[in-house]
Amino acid sequence: MYGVIFGDIAGKPYEGYGRMEESQVFRNKDVNGNEIPDEHSSFTDDTVLSIAIAECLLHCKAVSKLNDMAYVETMTHNYLQKWGNQYPTLGYGTGFLNWLDEPVPYDSCGNGAAMRVSAAGMIATSKEQARKLGEAVTKVTHNHPEGIKGGVCTAVLTYMAGMGTSKEEILYEAGKYYDMNFHFYERKKEPMSGDIWLCQGAVPLAIKAFLESESYEDMIRKLIAFGGDTDTTAAIAGSFGGLYYKVPEHYVKYVNKILLKDSNPNCPIPPILESFLLDEDVYPKISRNGKLADKPLDYVPREVYEERMKGKVAIPVIAKLKNTEEDVKKAKSIFHKFFQKKDE
Repeated sequence: MYGVIFGDIAGKPYEGYGRMEESQVFRNKDVNGNEIPDEHSSFTDDTVLSIAIAECLLHCKAVSKLNDMAYVETMTHNYLQKWGNQYPTLGYGTGFLNWLDEPVPYDSCGNGAAMRVSAAGMIATSKEQARKLGEAVTKVTHNHPEGIKGGVCTAVLTYMAGMGTSKEEILYEAGKYYDMNFHFYERKKEPMSGDIWLCQGAVPLAIKAFLESESYEDMIRKLIAFGGDTDTTAAIAGSFGGLYYKVPEHYVKYVNKILLKDSNPNCPIPPILESFLLDEDVYPKISRNGKLADKPLDYVPREVYEERMKGKVAIPVIAKLKNTEEDVKKAKSIFHKFFQKKDE
């Protein structure tokens, strides 16, 4: 999920730009000299709707309805409405804005179908479940066949990356959905196409950037330098690339800072993000392969990691907490170590 959110935030300042050199991306530095995006950037609808799907699926799982796709669709509707209305000015497409007023699927194949589905692949326990969840959370709005395909493909590849699948196998799976017979830099030489704003352009491009990259940072730089809908293509690639690679610690801290600064206090992102990452089916996917398991995760407190490894339940599912003063204090006591800011 951090792979998605960082891609969104990093790509936002460059959205709509043309081609550029990768060396022109991330020209700011943190206090340790690490290159980071513009400190004034923030998240967009890509992040908020990804979190909406994460909370939706946590709820579905909590009530043992994760395999009831009709129920998942209903809850997707409810949670997208909730989060969309709590964050109404984040650059939603016209179709989605209209959907918030009149929630009827609008036959879209826009790339928004793919940017929000990472949670489906992360919480799934099989490739088939990832496929079904990807379809269910997509067609509530994007019911065009190409929109559904983009959502399903992204969810399935996210599941595979979380399971430690090789790039060769991921390429083979992606080929079932899209023609992957092109090279990223050859595509970059071509004139900018409007397909970048659609699933059929954005999803294969994001996959190819991932497949031809050497690291998470390299992948994100490639997509931003490509131009076009940079926040969304980077968020899509972050779905699977953020699991396959280790998201650098300074990127994680950068995201945490932005989330604390810009979250709506009436509908904060950090509690849902934390709860989702610690779900019993999600957590192994962000810690299973060698690149991510070199040390206890930067994503969560060390003591939480260690308790999880002992097979203990170290944190309640936040989705189950009530909005009481006692539970707010309990949540804050958990989160302040993660976000390194006790007074938030």
